Amino acid sequence: MLALLAVLVARADDDTLTKEHKTLAVPHLAAPITVDGALTEWPAAAPRAEMALDPDADDYRGTARVAWDDKFLYVAFAVASGKGMRNAGDDPATAYKTGDTVEVFLSVNDHPLEHRVPRPGGLDMAKEGDYRILITRLRNTKPTVFGYDFVHPGAQGSPFVIAIAGPKASADCTGVVPDAVMAVRDADVHGTPGFTVEAKLPWAYFRDYHPKPGARLLFNLAINFSNEAGTANMGKAYWNGPTHMTTDAGIEAQIHPEYWGWLELQPPAAPK
Repeated sequence: MLALLAVLVARADDDTLTKEHKTLAVPHLAAPITVDGALTEWPAAAPRAEMALDPDADDYRGTARVAWDDKFLYVAFAVASGKGMRNAGDDPATAYKTGDTVEVFLSVNDHPLEHRVPRPGGLDMAKEGDYRILITRLRNTKPTVFGYDFVHPGAQGSPFVIAIAGPKASADCTGVVPDAVMAVRDADVHGTPGFTVEAKLPWAYFRDYHPKPGARLLFNLAINFSNEAGTANMGKAYWNGPTHMTTDAGIEAQIHPEYWGWLELQPPAAPK
């Protein structure tokens, strides 16, 4: 643990976000996947997205797979964390601070990357159509898929705002994602104790987005690792972007889509 913290501290001193924009080309499903956490129905064509706090360590790392059909975006994570998924928190909006979570970031707008500019007041660089989806089990038992819709003109009510001594983020709409489903299981992940988690996210939640083969969407994935007790986070690994320390709730609430990669929706396989 001390060695891991030393690695993270060293990286935090030069925590410049990557300029690379990787592409994850994901398959179209011929039939829906049963969301049970077993990961047995995933097609071999689904590529692995790698995430790790320390690329040289066997733990605090994971892989994710993504697939799609006309109704849902499917995600599956296998996480080597040294334990099962633990999150003792009871507030879904800040569950990334209270234990293990896996996260999906997606944009369904067409704002070019070069047009991503800071918002006034030091807020995040999110634009209309940018989303963050947090997946966990609150109080270690309650399956939760929680969404942040960052910029939604005409949204009713007060936005979610979090700020700790400076850095801050705002989301116009937050709440449990309707019709989303998730499941988690304890698992052995390449010889290390951990967990697998699976979820399906309805396209209808993302401004009723209608997916089409060949679409390219700004996208990212992340794993938030908890301490042994599952009461606080201690490190975060992104698919596109650096690992970093997790010490400021305001910074962690930001999403920085200008540093995401790309999700590419592959066409249905040709019939044999």
